[in-house]
Amino acid sequence: MTSKTKANLYACAVALYQIEQEKLSSEKKDGLRVSCDRVIKEYQASVKKANLNITLNHITLQNLYNGGTSIQEFNRAKRWLTSKDKEEVVHCIIVSSDWGILLSYNCIEEHVNAICSARLGKLFPPSGVGRRFVHHLVERNSDWLHVYRAKGLDTLHGQAVNPTVHEKWCELVEETASGR
Repeated sequence: MTSKTKANLYACAVALYQIEQEKLSSEKKDGLRVSCDRVIKEYQASVKKANLNITLNHITLQNLYNGGTSIQEFNRAKRWLTSKDKEEVVHCIIVSSDWGILLSYNCIEEHVNAICSARLGKLFPPSGVGRRFVHHLVERNSDWLHVYRAKGLDTLHGQAVNPTVHEKWCELVEETASGR
């Protein structure tokens, strides 16, 4: 079971417990454990696996009901990269791959460090995110990255990078710089 699925189960349990708490005081209200058990049974029935071992902690449910944060929200708050930043890095890797440029882990790390230091300023450590961070980033996003392969330069681009064209380009730059 993924953490996203478990977070959704907790959200359902909070909603169910809120409904129970809105009942009149004369009516019988189900407690935290009963709400957890109901959500688990409904989930097991929906996936058609009655023996699926799922636990929802009633104390966690109480914390969430009282406005506490989930573990996913807590971990999201202490990440170096926001979701948007992460998407930008992954997009950069994919675009570079399409251009035929393979980015090394060091290059990706430099890119991530630049983004984090721009966003966080002095709160970001000078040592950067570290090499393992980039390995985990690539691993966590492998579903997006594994389908991209570096491509060689196509004929048009390959012909543009030859000594004659380079020499003409340098001459043009010199003429422009000297104002002829």
